[in-house]
Amino acid sequence: MRFRRLQTRILFFVLGLFALIQGVTFLSVTTANWRSANRQIENDLIVSGRVFDRFMQDRVDQFILGARLLSGDFAFKEAYASGDRETLFSAVTNLQTNRINADVMLLADADEYAVIIDTLHPDTHDVAFPLPHLIERAEETGKPSAALETIDGRLYRLVVVPLLAPEPVAWIAVGFLIDDALAADLRDLTLTDVSFMRRSAPGETAMLASTLPPPARSALAEHTARQRPQPGGSFSWAQANETYVALPVALGDELTVVLQRSLDQALLPFERLYRILVLLTLFVLALSIAGAVLIARSVTRPVTTLVEGTRRIAQGDYSHQIRFQQKDEIGQLAEAFNQMSRGLTAFQRYLPLDLVRTLIAKGIESKPETRIATILFIDIEAFTNVAEQLPPELTVTMLNEYFSAVTRPIEKYGGVITQFQGDAILAVFNVPTDDAQHALHAARAALEVHDIVRRERFADIALNNRIGINTGEVVAGSVGSANRLNYTVHGDAVNLAARLETLNKDYGTRVLASQQTIDILGKGVPYEHIGEIQIRGKQETVTVYKLA
Repeated sequence: MRFRRLQTRILFFVLGLFALIQGVTFLSVTTANWRSANRQIENDLIVSGRVFDRFMQDRVDQFILGARLLSGDFAFKEAYASGDRETLFSAVTNLQTNRINADVMLLADADEYAVIIDTLHPDTHDVAFPLPHLIERAEETGKPSAALETIDGRLYRLVVVPLLAPEPVAWIAVGFLIDDALAADLRDLTLTDVSFMRRSAPGETAMLASTLPPPARSALAEHTARQRPQPGGSFSWAQANETYVALPVALGDELTVVLQRSLDQALLPFERLYRILVLLTLFVLALSIAGAVLIARSVTRPVTTLVEGTRRIAQGDYSHQIRFQQKDEIGQLAEAFNQMSRGLTAFQRYLPLDLVRTLIAKGIESKPETRIATILFIDIEAFTNVAEQLPPELTVTMLNEYFSAVTRPIEKYGGVITQFQGDAILAVFNVPTDDAQHALHAARAALEVHDIVRRERFADIALNNRIGINTGEVVAGSVGSANRLNYTVHGDAVNLAARLETLNKDYGTRVLASQQTIDILGKGVPYEHIGEIQIRGKQETVTVYKLA
């Protein structure tokens, strides 16, 4: 096509190119936004699923803890021992409401499993416990049992623990109701619609609780009954001209929880971008009529920038959006990334560094952890006398050489040094990394430490040291201030290891171990029986062995 005027030709080509670019841009933006929103919802649903699992497990753990505290409550035991049902019922309802905050609580005797108290049916008693398999499971495993059970046509999450005096004299069952209120709590926590459904018959699904309105509940139930989506895989479904992305999570064989978000709602923030593009198109079009060159520059620069930004989003590079102060999904992703960075930075405050790496690799949380471990307590003999005869600089040099030499065998056998206390060392085995032979490894490390100290000199000074080894239950966790943390272990087992170290000077030995360590030590290290020793601060004697 030929034009007589250059201005018209330029205007035509500029407008044609502009129209083509804008069309491609709108299509790219629409496609990229849809994919980004869908992918973001899927990621958010996966995170919400983890939050849901943690929420349900925390509720169960909370009920187990509450029931265990109740089973050890002296006043409650007295109320049970009194045999007065009215007094016991009052105590049960009071504890249910004020301490455990449960929706249902039952009390059954330990012999016949006969119901004594049923808060759902106050007048019911001396009938068979409706869920005897929960008690049988708790008796078999020796642990509290938890399960999803239906009572009066309603679904409950129940926990069963024994009432000990000190043997089980009764069984306590507490639980919370799975209803719309629970679903609403989960929605507030995960910012995701939650629906509990049960497969009542082949091809049929019953909606138990949901945060969706009634029409959407029915539509979701029909869709899942027809399509039968697999847990862990997301799926899309539509209702009333609105599209949802959902993620099913299995709870048992028949119960399914569906987490979902509206795709249309997720796309709403991008409508502002569409309006900006329209206004930009009209603006550039007006400028193109006034001057072709200015139009070309005005169009090329923003379109190029927009296409490049869109391409980066489509490729998954969201760093370009992190710089903007937005409150949509990309803003949330930026905040999550920043939180992760702050979390990793915070971990670097832990010492030693190899411990930090282990914790990060295992994903251990900062809350305390109780487990069986073997503790190694090492101290330099007569260190005060040695240090008094040396200048401070030489004392520091001697300690540095000593600590470097002693640390090697401890780390060689998988031990973690949690504290340097003056000239003493506190090391632990089987924390935080699992070590099935922690006692053997601790013993071998102790003997190698003793051998190194006996053979070597530190800053040309000969030293002797004493070592105590004990195995027992410890609590491992982080202790410190807001700006500096230390990962260490606490417990009576740690104190006993320190006492054994001190006992070496009374028996002229170098390495003493407790009976608990010897019991699991095996045949890898020779030892010699010392005897039964009264340890300061302990009522019972402790059997002590010398390691050869």
